[in-house]
Amino acid sequence: MNLCASNLFRHTSPGYRSRHAARQSTRPLPSTMSNARNDDAWRTYPHTLLEFPECDAAAIDLRRPLEQGDRDLLRDLGLDQPFAVLTAENPCSLHAEDSASERDPATREDRNRERMAALVRLLDERDLHFVRVDGVAPDDSHREHSVAILVDREDAVDLARALDQLAMFWYDGHEFWLYPARLERTPLRLPQPGAETSRAAGA
Repeated sequence: MNLCASNLFRHTSPGYRSRHAARQSTRPLPSTMSNARNDDAWRTYPHTLLEFPECDAAAIDLRRPLEQGDRDLLRDLGLDQPFAVLTAENPCSLHAEDSASERDPATREDRNRERMAALVRLLDERDLHFVRVDGVAPDDSHREHSVAILVDREDAVDLARALDQLAMFWYDGHEFWLYPARLERTPLRLPQPGAETSRAAGA
């Protein structure tokens, strides 16, 4: 586990967070951060489905406005307060074809399991409430095991950056947002215009 992630929740003062953010902003980004694939990833994130294994894989479709059933689901999961959804898998959005050391799918899966286990240990040590959730592509072509964490938004962004994630989802108590972590983007309120049309078309 990255040291800055391990220490993240020990420091909550604004001074610490500003210094930590400054260190993160000056840290060199991997070369993969500048390629077109990251633009593609940012465009696909708003089309994510959030599946909750604890509720028989009940899902929230981020392409459409939240309905009362979605809010009831979040309440039943103890997520009726602001929370973040993030993962430790596939840092910098790396997949098997991106890294010579992870071209073997079994090796990639093993490393992703280790990354998620380390993240869960961190959250347990900090006594932070979290719920397991999978971020899933609409056609089920991609799935990332994630966690929904009741945590301050700034701390969540810091953690996502420490885990070398491009972005994370944020629920503000009313609606979902897509927040950048290791990318320089403007946060997006979800759903995005046109997402419902894509959903109807089966995208």
